Amino acid sequence: MDLIWWVVAMAGCLALAGCVGLAVLWPRQVSREQLRPLANTGRLTRLPEYQRAARRRALTIVAMIALLVVAFVASLLVAARPTGLPSWARNAQSSAPEDIMVCVGGAQNSPGVAATLKYFADRITTFGTQRIGLTSANRRIVPLTRDYQYAAARFADYAQPQGGPSLVAPVSYADYMPNAEDVVAMCVTGLPPFDRTADQRRSLIYVGPQTSSGGAPGLFTADRVADLAHQAGVQINVLTTGSATGPLTDVAHATGGQAFSADSDVTAHLDQIRKHPPAAPPGAGAARTMESPEIPAIVALSAVVVLIALVAIRRRGTTRWRIGLMAGAAVLLAIAIARPVIGGSTPPPAVAGAHDPSIFVLVDRSADMGVSDGQGRSRLAAARDDIATLMDRYPNARFAVISFASRPALNWPLSQDNWSLRPIVDAITPYASTPAQAAQADVGAASTVLRYQLFGAVQQYPRAQNLVFYLGAGAPESQEPDRAFDPPAGAIDGGAVLAYDAAGEPALQAVAGQLGVPLLTRGGDGPLTGWAENPVHETVPTTAAATGFETYWIVAMGAAGLVLIELYLVLRQFGRTRLVTPESP
Repeated sequence: MDLIWWVVAMAGCLALAGCVGLAVLWPRQVSREQLRPLANTGRLTRLPEYQRAARRRALTIVAMIALLVVAFVASLLVAARPTGLPSWARNAQSSAPEDIMVCVGGAQNSPGVAATLKYFADRITTFGTQRIGLTSANRRIVPLTRDYQYAAARFADYAQPQGGPSLVAPVSYADYMPNAEDVVAMCVTGLPPFDRTADQRRSLIYVGPQTSSGGAPGLFTADRVADLAHQAGVQINVLTTGSATGPLTDVAHATGGQAFSADSDVTAHLDQIRKHPPAAPPGAGAARTMESPEIPAIVALSAVVVLIALVAIRRRGTTRWRIGLMAGAAVLLAIAIARPVIGGSTPPPAVAGAHDPSIFVLVDRSADMGVSDGQGRSRLAAARDDIATLMDRYPNARFAVISFASRPALNWPLSQDNWSLRPIVDAITPYASTPAQAAQADVGAASTVLRYQLFGAVQQYPRAQNLVFYLGAGAPESQEPDRAFDPPAGAIDGGAVLAYDAAGEPALQAVAGQLGVPLLTRGGDGPLTGWAENPVHETVPTTAAATGFETYWIVAMGAAGLVLIELYLVLRQFGRTRLVTPESP
């Protein structure tokens, strides 16, 4: 915990010391008219009943003093504007976002691997600002993304030990045997940019063996993996199958992570890892220091409420105005807990890449895209070159790839892992098609998928551009009615429809009109230019969010003042005895 205003805390300590000193040291003189003469006081004070009553009175006043000191100190902490304590306040969402890469190096039928995948499949949909990815020994299964529905479905598919898709592509190597260090290094590259640290927290969870089964040496050593993790600012955690100790355990400890066995209680181990995420990089997260006055305010309010209850039970020696004094302090502390704000607005959650554009690429994979473009390459090859141009033009953008012919498929969710996207784009080829299938091609087949992708992008990245690029031939041989695109209003900020077949341009012109972007005719080796781009989101983001003027510390100061007054009165009451010095007549 830290305090923004230490001077308030120091001034409060001086006020507390002054209050105690004044109450104890200030001489008490009572006029003769106020004194009540008593007879046989010595015998009365020796009675057991009197001594019990005196003890009860002393204990009650001591308890009241203790409660008042606790209430004052806690109120003083609130007035000094504490930070670093747990808080449910409106700016708690502005903490630094986190990237999580699940790295699978073990066999798919391993219980530890299946339990890890199921763990995240059950929890991904509850994420808020996190991005998550999944990497196997030689495949990027799920690129780092906030498309939680897509990611959860993929994790669930691969969590099935039998009957699910394979985590590893069937690739044979000559003079090379991938080791655990190589797998972890590949997983680190799935956290873009992996050659430097980022504003978001980054953690990698590896599940698999510590060592390979032998053969040719791998490319990376444990020391090199640790250097790569430090360079990228990645915390590596390890769930090992087999031996519990090894080089990756040392890497985990060197990067601030944890190491557990994956052979037992994987869920508990993953809970422990998720409870200790990496620390936020300096300057990341909230635009201003997150204030957290709720806990000390609750402590102060609880002390005041107990004090009021204690006074109400005694019902003697306390006037109504003093009870009202404590009730006023309780009301002020309740207001402080609510944290009223004058002006401003709730800051949005901090999100990695909040201002980077989101680009949706719709790729026609019908048989018409396999026709030569007259330059010795297929139309789809020309489309792949245009996608590469877009990736070079927007190196920090998020890309999503949707392919279609008669039906759509989401090949790549919205992700900034463009390094891994390039081989995916290179592998896109036309579908083999019969004349009957060509007649079923639909230029609007991807309309529903695009609509829901845009909905998600607008909600998750409200300050980013959304660009849509449609690359197709227009399905000139189709005999099916075309589905129309119906994007959310105002969701598309630019893009283009790229036509690779003149015969399909009428249908593509209709698509361009529905998307609100221009139609660009592609052919030859000319550069890709002329797409629309709304510059509204290109302004440099401000570093501070308009959060308004916090007033909780003002009311906390008032509560501390009321508590201090009551403390003075109680101390004076505690110091009162019958051995008083009356004023001279």
